This record gives sequence, structure tokens and C-alpha cells, in this order.
Amino acid sequence: QRAGFTRLRLGPRVLRTETAGLAAIAALQSHWGDF
Repeated sequence: QRAGFTRLRLGPRVLRTETAGLAAIAALQSHWGDF
């Protein structure tokens, strides 16, 4: 926070930066019925 960053929580699970984007895309596709 001192450096100007804002902490953001997405629940109890921790995602690595390598998998967070892929997990978000998969969740959106599942929500929209693409799977």
C-alpha cells in the first residue's frame, strides 16, 4: 500500500499469476455456457 498498490482478495484460494488469467477465462466460459 505504501508503493501505491491496492490489495485485492478473491476469497480463500490463492492463484499464481501464471494460472489466474487462465482460471478467470475458464470461469467466464463456464458461466456463459461455452463448456
